[in-house]
Formats: sequence, C-alpha cells, structure tokens
Amino acid sequence: MVMIIGLLPAHLTPALAEATSDNEWIQNGGFESDFWNDSSWQVDSSDWKLIDIQQYAYVNDSFITPSEDTYAFKYWISDQSTTSQQVTVSQNVPTLSAGSYELSVQSMGGTGAEASHVQLFAGNEQSNDVATTGYNQWGTVILKFVLTEPTTNLKIGARITGGAGAWGYLDAVKLKQTSTDTTTPVQADIFVQKVPGLKSDFIKGVDVSSILSLEQSGVLFYNEQGIEQDIFTTLKQSGVNYIRVRIWNDPYTADGKGYGGGDNDLAKAIEMGKRATANGMKLLVDFHYSDFWADPGKQHTPKAWANLNLADKEQAVYDYTKISLQQIVDAGIDVGMVQVGNETNQSFIGENNWVNISRLFNKGSQAIRAVDPKILIALHFTNPETPGRYLSYAKALAEQGVDYDVFASSYYPFWHGTLSNLTAVLKQVADTYGKKVMVAETSYAYTAEDGDGHENTAPRSSGQTLDYPISAQGQATSVRNVIQAVSQVGDAGIGVFYWEPAWLPVGPKENIEQNKKLWEQYGSGWASSYAAEYDPDDAGKWYGGSAVDNQALFDFAGHPLPSLNVFKYVNTGAVATLKVDEVQTVNITANAGDPITLPSVVTATYNDGTTGTLAVVWDQQELEDALRQGAGQYTIKGTATGGYAAQAKLDIRRPNLLLNGGFEQNDRSMWEVTYGDGSTPHTDFQNKASDAKSGQYSLHFFSADGVNFKVKQIVQGLKPGYYDLSMSIQGGEANPSQMALFASTGGQEVQAETGVKGWVQWNQPELKDIKVTDGMLTVGATIQAGGGAWGSLDDFYLTFARDLEATEPDGGTTPNPVPNPEPTPTPTTGNSSSKDGGGSAVATENITSSNLIIKRTTLADGTKKDTVNYEASQAQETVQKVKAEGKSTVRLMMPDPNNEVSELQLGLPQQTASILVNNQMNLEVYTNHAQLILPVATLSALGADRQFTIRPLQKATDQQAVNERVQQDRLIQSAIGNGTVQVIGTPVEIDTNLQGQPVNLVLPLPEQALPASTTERQTFVNNLMIYVEHSDGTKELLQPTVISEDNGSSALQFSVNKFSTFTIVHLEKSLDRDKTSESKPTNEPYMQGYPNQTFKPNRTVTRAELASILVRLGGDGLSTSSTTADQTSKYSDVIAGKWSTEAIQAITAAGWMQGDSPNTFAPERPITRAEMATILARWMKLSGEGPIFPDTKGHWADVSIAQVQQAGYMQGMPDGTFKPNQTLSRAQAVTLFNRVLNLTPSVETTTSQWSDVPASHWAFGDIVTATRINQ
Repeated sequence: MVMIIGLLPAHLTPALAEATSDNEWIQNGGFESDFWNDSSWQVDSSDWKLIDIQQYAYVNDSFITPSEDTYAFKYWISDQSTTSQQVTVSQNVPTLSAGSYELSVQSMGGTGAEASHVQLFAGNEQSNDVATTGYNQWGTVILKFVLTEPTTNLKIGARITGGAGAWGYLDAVKLKQTSTDTTTPVQADIFVQKVPGLKSDFIKGVDVSSILSLEQSGVLFYNEQGIEQDIFTTLKQSGVNYIRVRIWNDPYTADGKGYGGGDNDLAKAIEMGKRATANGMKLLVDFHYSDFWADPGKQHTPKAWANLNLADKEQAVYDYTKISLQQIVDAGIDVGMVQVGNETNQSFIGENNWVNISRLFNKGSQAIRAVDPKILIALHFTNPETPGRYLSYAKALAEQGVDYDVFASSYYPFWHGTLSNLTAVLKQVADTYGKKVMVAETSYAYTAEDGDGHENTAPRSSGQTLDYPISAQGQATSVRNVIQAVSQVGDAGIGVFYWEPAWLPVGPKENIEQNKKLWEQYGSGWASSYAAEYDPDDAGKWYGGSAVDNQALFDFAGHPLPSLNVFKYVNTGAVATLKVDEVQTVNITANAGDPITLPSVVTATYNDGTTGTLAVVWDQQELEDALRQGAGQYTIKGTATGGYAAQAKLDIRRPNLLLNGGFEQNDRSMWEVTYGDGSTPHTDFQNKASDAKSGQYSLHFFSADGVNFKVKQIVQGLKPGYYDLSMSIQGGEANPSQMALFASTGGQEVQAETGVKGWVQWNQPELKDIKVTDGMLTVGATIQAGGGAWGSLDDFYLTFARDLEATEPDGGTTPNPVPNPEPTPTPTTGNSSSKDGGGSAVATENITSSNLIIKRTTLADGTKKDTVNYEASQAQETVQKVKAEGKSTVRLMMPDPNNEVSELQLGLPQQTASILVNNQMNLEVYTNHAQLILPVATLSALGADRQFTIRPLQKATDQQAVNERVQQDRLIQSAIGNGTVQVIGTPVEIDTNLQGQPVNLVLPLPEQALPASTTERQTFVNNLMIYVEHSDGTKELLQPTVISEDNGSSALQFSVNKFSTFTIVHLEKSLDRDKTSESKPTNEPYMQGYPNQTFKPNRTVTRAELASILVRLGGDGLSTSSTTADQTSKYSDVIAGKWSTEAIQAITAAGWMQGDSPNTFAPERPITRAEMATILARWMKLSGEGPIFPDTKGHWADVSIAQVQQAGYMQGMPDGTFKPNQTLSRAQAVTLFNRVLNLTPSVETTTSQWSDVPASHWAFGDIVTATRINQ
C-alpha cells in the first residue's frame, strides 16, 4: 500500500544542489546516459507527431543555467497542437522497504501560454501539478509518500501536460527514504505534516487566562458537533495536555474595578486550574509579579511593593509565591510548572541589573521548591531574533547561580525571526547550560477580519513577516512548524504553548458600545479604562477589547476551527481534499507615466502548502481609472479561475530622487550617519521586517545612554523647482526628544518636527514645496532623545513637485527656508549635540575679522558654529586694498584661537565671485584645520551662489571611526602590503555645492607628529598621503605636495574637484606581501564570465568552480596533468573529460580541497564560508589561534575560521556571528580572493565588459580586477 502524507511547497523557487548524490533507487536520475538506448526511463506521449523529446546537452545552449551535471530531459509541444498534450516519463523501482519517502525533480520551462505543468506520481499517489515559470527559473517539485509494507516494482515518475508551444526541462530525479515511520495520516479538514520523533510527553499547551471573563461576558463555546461544551473538555479532545494561566498580584483599583485582560488574580487561576485538572491537563502558573501586564516594555512593580527596598522585595517574592502556590496545590490542582516572571528581558519588578534580578528570581525558585521540588521552574524571555541575546541571558543567570529548570521563549512569527534561528538559540542554551527549553507563547491569524471593533495586532501591511496564508490552514501550519522547531532541539525541547486561543469578541463589532461596557464590567478586553492609574502610558491610552480575536483557534461564534486539532495531528499527520487556500496579492510599484501591465496569472497557495498559477481577469475600468489619476495607491480587483477573488495592489509613485531611500540595497554609502558629542555609534541598518515600514531593512537606533545622531544624503543635479520630502519613523521610550525631518539648500534649512508613539505606530513627517535653485539638496533627519530610546527610520522619499516657474502655492503657505543655524532655543538634556551643530543654539555673537562679519553660535555642548556670507560689497572693499598692495589673492581668515569651532559655513554669492574674477583675484579661506584655495579659473565657473562647509572631526568617536575605516580600507592595504598605517592630525569633512571645478586644499601638519631628526622627518613626510572618502562612496589616495606656511610650519597641498572627508595618513610600507611563495597568480584572469557576456555576480560558487579558480591562482605550484588522475579516481561524481575534472584532480592532489565524502566530491554543491575558510588556511599555510565566533564554537572548521579572521581574509557578520554554513556568491568570492592576493579594486575604468555588472555594482572594481589580465 502507498499513501501520500502531504506535499511540501512546490512552487518553483531557486533550487540548490544537495550535499550528496545518494540516489540508489533511481536509474539515470540525471539523464546523463541516453535513456532511449539504455531503457532507464520509459517515455510515453499522447501524440508523438506533436511532441519532441530528447536527451539534451547543456553545452548546446551557452545561456542556460544547468540544474546539475551535463544533460537534462527536454520536451517541446508543437505549435500545431490544438489540444493539451501529455508526456509521461517513468521507471519501476524493484524493491522498497516500508517507510516514508520523498520523490523530487528539478523542473524549468516556459511561462504564460508556453508553461507546462509537472506532476509527480508514486504508485497511485500523485502531487498536484506545478507550472513552470520561465527560462532558467529552476525549481523543485516534491512528493512525499508512505509505504506501509515492503513494495516491489513501484512505478514512479512525472507527468507533463501543456498546450501548443509549451516546453521545458527535467533533471535530477531523486528518491530518498526520510524515515522508517509508517504512520499513515488521518483524513481531516486541514493538512498537517507529522512532526517526526515527537516525544509522547511533549507539552502541547494553551494559555486561556481570559476565559472566565469571556464566559461572564456571555461568550459561549462549542465542540465540533456544534454542541455547547466546556472549553477545557474541547481542548483536551483536540490534543492539548497543558493549560497556562497568568496571575497578577492585585489587578484592581482601590474600589474593586478590574484592570481588564481577564482580571487574572489568584482566585481565577485556582478556578481555571481545577477545570484543567478535571479534564486531565497539567497547569503552568505564570506569575507576572505585577498588578497588570508584564512584558519587555514594562515590568511595573506591584502597588503594594512600590516602596520596598531590594531585601524587602526578595522576602515579598518568596512569601507571595509560596502562599499562592500552596493554595493552588491545596486545591487539588495538578501543577507541572511555575513561571517566575513574564518576558523578563533584563528587567523584573523594577530591577534592571542581573545581580538584583537574579536575587529575586532565586527567591521565587526557593518558594516553589519549598512547596513541591518536583514542579519545574521556568524563566521567560522574548526576542529570540536578536543575535546573542539568549546566550548572554543564560550566561548571566549561570554566573549569578539562578536556580531554574526551563528557559522559555515567546515566538510570534510576525516579529521573531526564522524558525531555524529559534531552534539554534534554544539549542545553544540547552547544550551550553543544561536547561530544558520551550516556547511559552505563540500564535498566528486565521482571518484578517476584526471581530469586536478593537484593532488587532496582526496582520499588518508592513512591518510583519507573514510566511503563511491568513487562514485556518496557515494557522495550523504555523503552530505545527513551531512545535517541530522546539522538538528539533532534542530531548531538552519540552513543549509549546499557544497564547489566548479563545479570546473571542464579546459581541459583534457593530455593537462596539455594548462591547465596551462588557470589557469594562468583566475585564474581558485587553485593558479597561481603570488600568490607567497603574499603566497610564499604555493601557491608559489604548484600553479596549481583544487585539487577537482573529488569532483564536475558535471562530467568532465560539466554534472550534480545524486548526485546533493541530495538537493531535502533529503525532499522526493529516490530509485533506486539495483546494486553494489563498490567492496571493499582486504588488506592483511603478512610476507615474510608466506603462503598467497586470499579470495574466496569479499565484495560488493550496492547503497542502504547494503553490500553482491561476489565470486571472482584472477589472480594466479600475486599472484605467488608476492610470488616469496618476500618483497614488490603488487596489485593482480580479477574478481567478475557479471564481477566486484576486487583487493587485498598485502603488503609482513619482520617481524617488533619493538613492536607496528604503535602505534595501547593500550599498548604503550615500547615507552618512554622524553622532553627537560623546556619543558612540548607536544605529545600524537592521535586517528585520517587523521594524521596517516596507521591505526588510530600516535604520534602527537604540542607546541606553541617550540617542543623538543625524542621517543625511546629498542630492545633486536637481533641476530648479519645488520638491516634496517624507520619511517614516517609529519607536518608543523617547522622553525627552527632539526629532525632525530636514532639507537644506542654498545655505537655508527647513524642518518638520516629528516623534515616536510606539512600536510600529508609524509617523510620516513631510516637507512640501522645498524650493531648489542651485541643483543641490541635503536631506535627512536629526534624532535626539533620552537614554533608553529606540526606534527605526525608513522610506525616505524625495519627489519633484513642479517647475520653479510654476505658480506659488495658494495662500502663501510655502514653508520659507530659514537661515541655519538659529533654531528656537529649547531645553536640552545634556547629550543633545550632533556633529553638525551640537543641538540647539544657546548664544549667538558677531565677530569681525577685517571687514568680514562672522556669526558665531555657541551650541548646547559648548562648541561653536561659524556662519559667514562673503558679500559683494565686502569683496569690493577687500579687492581695492589687495590691489593697492600689489597682490593677487584675497585671503579670508577665520579666527579660532581656542580651537573650539566645530563647523564653518561660508556662503560665496555669484556676484562676489564675479568681482574677484573681474579683478583677477584668487580666493583663499583659512581655518585652523584646512585652507581652501580657489583660483580665478574656478571662480569664473561658479555659475551660481555657492556654499562651503568645513567640519574638523575633532570628537574622539568621529576620529576613531575614521581610523577604523583607514585600517580596513583595501586601497591602503594594497599600498602598504604587510606594513602599517597611521592617521596624522585631524580629519576634515568639506561639503559644497561646487563640483567638477579644481580647488586646492591645504591641510596643516601638526608639529608634534613629525620626527625631530631632519633626515627622519624627510623620510616620514615622503610617506604621507591624503586618504579621501568621497560623498559618492568612492575612495582614493592622493600624493600631496609638502609646502611651508608663512609661520614656518609644514602643510600638505593637493587639488580636488569634488568634496569629501580628507585624512592625512602615514604609510609604512612593507615588501612582505605574501604569506607563501608557492602560490602566485598567473597573468591570466583568475575569474571568468559566461559566453553570453554576463558574470552572474549573485550566483553561488560551486566546489567545481572553486577548484578551477584555485588552479588558475596556483600558478606553477599546481599541476593539472593526467599524472594526478589517480588522486580523484575514488570520486564517483568526478567524470573524466568534464570541464572541471583536471582542476579537481590538481587541487585535491595539492591538499587544498578534499572530498565531500570518501566517495564523492560534490562538484556542483555551493561552497560554504566554513569550507572557504578551511581552503584558505591550507593554501596560505595559516597557523595560530584567533577568536571563536558564537556560532563556530565546536564547529568542524572553527580553527580555520579563527585563522582566516586573524589574517584579515574573512570577517564576521554585522551581528557578531560568522555564519559558517552560508554560501558564497561569485561577487563575494572575487572580493575575498582580491583581499588575499592584495589586488586593488580597479579604478581605471567605468565601462563594464559584463552586461549584469554595471559600474554602480558594489563589487565592480573587484570584478574588473579579477577578470582582466594581470600586468
């Protein structure tokens, strides 16, 4: 007997080769031999005259991306066909033992009318058919099935159907046994894959703490037969074996008004515990040690404990826990576990350091042990997605000697990262500290509808990860996968609790006023208005009903959903009639005026998790209306085959004139982030959808000491006109705060004040009608807030509004730019400075230097900011004096005797420049840290008013950041070999709207940095260079000229035509550039592109490709002659005559690479970072030890990883991990090899020989270097 147990998702996503090619049951699974001659496959066709089938060699198509090896099964249906045709390719498997199996095939082919549909079969069982999706779009079709007894001659294969013109390829047919389990799934209303190896005592729990208040509000619950029944009985029948209830100390006002959320006091916990025990379920008691909700954002101390010191709080915790738990046990309740605190992320009962928190934890534990030492003690935390969080928590608990048994985590898939990460972080805690682990809270939505008139937490259109359909099936799949994730930890993974599966509406949303009365009277909403006295900032503002009624496992009327049975189906598996579960929304973003075509098909997700395509008809009138109206957001309705509703979300936008405004692209060099005085960097470009307005990335900020930063982008080349600017911001704990969106042009700035109001509560400040006349605009945001503030910025959006000549806005409401800097003085908190101004002005004075008036503003941090506008009248007066002295240069001196000016803004009107030009006068501007020399030729080309901003980077944090960039820069590393580099003096940042014209710059050499000896000084000066970080992201090293100043001091002069950050560096060069002389690159390119003139930078590097690259780099140290053939004869998958065979032979003979197993090399498997580290360590003969990354401890390659990190060849990820199992792209490999070989990224050309590598690509220079002939 063959029985299918469920299908894995089968929509055609990019497929990776597996690590092994063990395929013992399938003959010729890769179609490498001629199946017509060896009869390995039986091929049947509905009409041989109309169908062409062949064994196809990939080499015949230079553009194709092979699935694997050299051949594939190719088919094509003639254009003359008038009906659908079918091809069947099959073979009989002689013998299979009982167990669970997986049959898979790689498929690729036409799309639209030329699409074919592929269906796998094994005996009488079959998958649903999966459409091909386009050329080179390989994907995997999978069928899982169970054999309940040994089987002979099982017919397996694939059926292909398609109409006229349909075509495609099959490759890599594989059959593998996944387990010896022969459990057959039950027939049900939903698909649930059995969780393999699930322990019989695995906790499958639910938290129904709100249930009594709901029942008091009139909510009824039913069983599957529609008969009213105690919900605890229904839960037990559905496979639930544990109940979790929360307890608050005193959730009432002085006159007995409940705070809501179930009004969960001890008495209610006892009542629910009795019902759980009566139905054969254990109880988990969740002590919050608060009078209301405790979570990472708030851990309020109980009212009665408000004035206790730490010692008194310890005693209070012990007494309260022991007395309460004893009452529960005395009531005959089967208590299996007690939770000490709820989501206590380094905060508990008003304490915020681990020493004090641990003392309180231990008092709770002592009380529990005193009542019953067999009861498990759990500690509960959340945010498993944050790298290193859980391991650091567990370490702190161990160091403080905290007594507990279970490390529990919340996991909500909307926010908390991947399941693989969840398993990894829990397993790390379990393995390192010997603790049991579990998920204490999870849930997922089955509908997007709100049931009671109070807004729900999910689903949201942005900021959430929605990996499953919003349906009962999607909900069940989510729960099942969380259970599997915990089970995969091993014996330490003990269970999962679903949070509030019965928090239903107390009445329909149309009866909102009546619902409010019930929420207030019985506490059946998440919070009542009475809670404001205890929690004014959250409950006091947002009190109301259930925010999770759409995540319940019961419908709004109290009937169980099919998903409730997931708790028992995970033991057996379940199958159902195949049907469409969700038609995925089509999302299209286009610029106004661009042609927009909606797709002819939509993707349907089936209830078994697979996907397919359905033809769709769109409402053309809605589309035409949207196109006619222009910029805006629209929903276009459609009807898919079968009558299913479809929709397309159409976002018609004016073009965003900012580069990478949503931070989604890897290159973020166009954004500059600077920090206030005394602030260490506290922002990062975070890859976390739940904190992003759209996409995955946002600019995230947090600092326990105070937030103070500025982010900006300079836009050039704008045509004169009016522009609109906006951004999105969310966050919290920002008191006090000063936050603003800004735009500056022509020396003037406008701002839109903003702030934060809570997590994913997005504000969108806007600036309208920004007038730009000189083509240059600086935009960004300034964020200042007190300690503990957090949040994220996203979706900066700059658009052209109208031409400059257009009529001014009605009513004269255009925000006229005001001179900067003179903001209205406001109180500051002592850390509100920023790099570009130090916060609010507290004093302004005018300083006169010759006939120049300097406006000097003293900022809150004590630094000074100078603003100068060199007027034509002043220039005229100065010119006359200079001419009378017989000189040709006007020199502007900016006095700063105490070296306290942090910024100079110099305005140079065009009229002033004209006066200087007419009198053949050069202009020099002198500051303590830089001199600008504008020759007459440059002044004559100004063409408009210009502005120069000079900022010496005097703060230690800024200088440290520059130093770190200098030490890591590849240009410098290439210049010094194994030598050293030192930053000299103060780096200077210069901004201007003058570009493309030569300006001489002079940077002073600090006397204290120079050697005393004349000879040593000359040698030292000869090794000085100017390191330039341009605002467009490019970098260069300039050779300056040493000059003597009027006062006898030395300085460096050089010429530039664009402005940037300038740093003097001393390069101590070394000729010892290579760690080994055995491996020297030949003068041939070591990387090659493809015949179609593409490089495919994002494609992963396979083991075969890496072997070939290493041979090219190995030079004479490697041999690819036939004498090495015996070195690889043991590898069954290294085929004689194949393009990579000689390279594999040579590289394994050299010992640089080894087989994937004793008998296979796995040439087509992508190389991993760990493997690359090991190969580099062997090749470069590295030795010694280095730091171990959190995710490489105990890894088979940990030593090699430490060695390449120490050598500077490979680094960790931004989150502090190494990710040893992550694959490498071709672009990443190029930059890595260039770094090892000290090859400099090419800056000689901006023309690419590869069609898919534009000059703007982040690895362009490296790819040019790797693919050209080395001179």
